[in-house]
Amino acid sequence: MRKLFVAFILIITMVSGFQTINVHGEKPVIRVAINDEIALFKEGEIRLIGNEIKVPAEKIGEYLKVNALLTGDGNNLHLIRDDKRISFDMTSKLTTLNEELIKSNPMQMIEKTPYISVNFIGKTFGYNVEYMPRIDIIRLTSNDQPHLSKEAFESLVLKKTEPKPTSPKPLPPSTNPNTTKPTVYLTFDDGPNKFTTLNMKTLQSNNMKATFFFVGSQVNSYPDIVKKTANEGHTIGLHSMTHDKSKVYASSKAFIGEMNNTNSLIQKLTGQSSSIARAPYGSRPYVTKSMRYELVTRGYKLWDWDVDSLDWKYSEANYKQIVVNVKIGVNKAVKAKDKHIVILLHDRAQTAKALPEILVWLKKEGYMIKPYQSEEHIVQNFLKDISL
Repeated sequence: MRKLFVAFILIITMVSGFQTINVHGEKPVIRVAINDEIALFKEGEIRLIGNEIKVPAEKIGEYLKVNALLTGDGNNLHLIRDDKRISFDMTSKLTTLNEELIKSNPMQMIEKTPYISVNFIGKTFGYNVEYMPRIDIIRLTSNDQPHLSKEAFESLVLKKTEPKPTSPKPLPPSTNPNTTKPTVYLTFDDGPNKFTTLNMKTLQSNNMKATFFFVGSQVNSYPDIVKKTANEGHTIGLHSMTHDKSKVYASSKAFIGEMNNTNSLIQKLTGQSSSIARAPYGSRPYVTKSMRYELVTRGYKLWDWDVDSLDWKYSEANYKQIVVNVKIGVNKAVKAKDKHIVILLHDRAQTAKALPEILVWLKKEGYMIKPYQSEEHIVQNFLKDISL
């Protein structure tokens, strides 16, 4: 018999699990700490299965003393601590706790390695776990073992963390590499619809790309426009499924469900998943702490805006006021030394009419125009949450 060791992370009680990798295949964005030590995981070793985080027992076991026994010619794994005994039958794929069947399938085999839900094992063996968004760490602490306070540990990690240099990336055709002015991101909400097509035509004639935050119900109605948006190189973001305040913000489960459902629709149509979301009516005051938690666990970023064009307030006849609002907002952001300016627009008739003049002015002023790019993410939310 050989011994394995198992550790866990007790996820905040309002949710069932925490993702430590980006669901869209990017590198892990969350680390795990046991008391004051950061556990070392290789890329891909922490998995999101459904809505549960599962980790290899042997790897995480190097940090926590939980006895593991193999019986039945190596087909049964037992994780034992005090009076708790988790058993996993690798043939039937069944898990029991003190011989009582657990129907949620907290354990499974992945690439010939036993994996276990950190939420399940955490609750079973009783540790304290806290997610620390400022340093992107889930920290496991034991009341029986010495460890730094939250503030002291966070300070220690921040002192040890050095920013990594990033390689310059090629600029899309719509940018001016010689400009010293801020980067401007044009974002359009509430599509897709016929005005999405008009706005894209205007952007194309100016050799520019933008970011379109689509609503799931509209995606169902205009699938061809969704495909066209992706094919023309624009970024597609998530703007909920219904855009109904009473439904979107009914609970953290409802909120993330609307984003996930919209993402699924977009992925089926374009073959691409989205990692950027915008909360209907803005993140404040609607997006709660638990909703933010759900976004982070699934690898989503949340974007609000710097400049509100207020285009929804005006008729086509008064479209010039939209242009004025954009100019005032951008100039104000520049004076505030904002290096990345996100402009809120909508796929509406009055906006489609104002857009040509907006683009002419931005180009004349020498601004760099870019779509959202996940590899160059900038924090842009009213909550000032750096994990988003």
